Amino acid sequence: MIKNIFSKQYLKYCVVGTIGGIIELALFYLLNDIMHINYLVANVVTFIVTVTILYFLNKKFVYKAENMDNVGFIMFFVSRIVGLVIDSIVLTVCLKIFMFPIFISKFISSSSTTYINYCLVKFIFNN
Repeated sequence: MIKNIFSKQYLKYCVVGTIGGIIELALFYLLNDIMHINYLVANVVTFIVTVTILYFLNKKFVYKAENMDNVGFIMFFVSRIVGLVIDSIVLTVCLKIFMFPIFISKFISSSSTTYINYCLVKFIFNN
């Protein structure tokens, strides 16, 4: 298990994920803080944009799955909904129970889904 966590592929996934994370946090900040959109709505919009970008980055650089079709994209997107649910729950708990600032809450919620998403995406791209 530990060997799988630190594989070359997982490290590539983390690099791509960091790029996605930067996009996600910047877009969330823009929508929530600048445009004053509700944090859950901003979270969903951010999710859709980020997942679309991450699909193409993962397909090209992490899994080298050039032959993926629309079904692969749909499976990728649906699998990430699990991450969105976890992300939204953690975000709400951080904001409403722990009273963390919004940006810290979003960082914690985004980080909490990394390995779960990796396992789901690896399954999709490898099958």
